[in-house]
Amino acid sequence: AASLSNLAGLYCTQGRYEQAEPRYLQALELARALLGSNHPNVALCLNNLAGLYHAQERYKQAESRYIQALQIGIQALGEEHPNVVVGLNNFAELYQALKRYAEAEPLYLQALSICDQQLGQAHPYTQRTLQAFADFLSQVKQSDRLSELSDDPMTRSLLGSFASRRVRSLESSDRTNLTSTIKTNAIGVHHESIRVSSPNHRRWQTRTIRCCIAKRPH
Repeated sequence: AASLSNLAGLYCTQGRYEQAEPRYLQALELARALLGSNHPNVALCLNNLAGLYHAQERYKQAESRYIQALQIGIQALGEEHPNVVVGLNNFAELYQALKRYAEAEPLYLQALSICDQQLGQAHPYTQRTLQAFADFLSQVKQSDRLSELSDDPMTRSLLGSFASRRVRSLESSDRTNLTSTIKTNAIGVHHESIRVSSPNHRRWQTRTIRCCIAKRPH
């Protein structure tokens, strides 16, 4: 399964999506046959396949695979396991791409809560997830749709940082100052657990986060 996923990942980086898909599907079926349907490696294969569909803008197919991957990850590893962050971020980024901001926000917040509690504020995965959430908030702000977001303390703290520094975008020249502000004002705030237990529950390239925790073939 790993060799098939590696090959599929290579095809993805080359934009050869039609050749990547059957390899990902074979890897998924092989993982299910060898490990069982609820093994974390099956969730990994589903995330890979969903990422391919996401890249192809096959959003409905991506969504269903992300949901399956996240459910398996939570069932196999527990809601607070750091590897669950991968699925949460992928799912959130899909909803962000679809401009379903009210559904993306709590997924990012849950990912940040897990990172903060399980990995610590200074961990690279925590910082990457935090930056992804900041990118998300910037997009929502630029779309003039802030009213769709919650009153969560993390969200409001970051938005307050944007306002105080008059941050209009997250271009490279602004990232250092923004990250410093985020670390000072937002990290350490704990959130109520947001449980993703069914496909209808509203509540994880940048694909950079998709591979950051679980050992991914690509």
